[in-house]
Amino acid sequence: MKIRKIIATSILSLLFFIVTVLGVFSAPQTAAAEGISAGRESLVAEASTAQEEPAFDAIAAKKFLENVPKGYYALLGVKAFKDFRSYHPDMLLVDVRSPAEYTMGHLPDAVNIPLRSLADNLEKIPTDKPVVLYCSSGHRSTMGMTVLQLLGYNNVMSFPPSVNGWKAAGESLTPF
Repeated sequence: MKIRKIIATSILSLLFFIVTVLGVFSAPQTAAAEGISAGRESLVAEASTAQEEPAFDAIAAKKFLENVPKGYYALLGVKAFKDFRSYHPDMLLVDVRSPAEYTMGHLPDAVNIPLRSLADNLEKIPTDKPVVLYCSSGHRSTMGMTVLQLLGYNNVMSFPPSVNGWKAAGESLTPF
């Protein structure tokens, strides 16, 4: 289990680095909300001084991308999510936002396992039933799902519309 935790932590660190350095976020407020904008300048400086060393194993990344599982983002809308949930009432719904965000309102029956502590809570994530991750906009849930998929969890999906899509569809959040 310790090796899985180390691998998960390394993968999360790599994903945060890539997202931060490459500027994946579309707006500054989104980056701040994701909690990773602080220190971006130092990461860019470190990356520019270490250009001779690859930031990740390109062969492993290529292999992973070529083998992305079918239905990787199977729950692309609120209706798809509700349909999936009705067929899998035992699924685990995981809110990967911060505890503060979770207390402001969350999807019904969700548990809170913040993305940054995902690797420390692998024992809470079952392998024998569906697990769906969500956040505010889909960025963090996608990172979490990717890490879990890389660790061998083939039962994990992301709900990319996340809280923003849920509210836009007229659905209400459950107060803490």
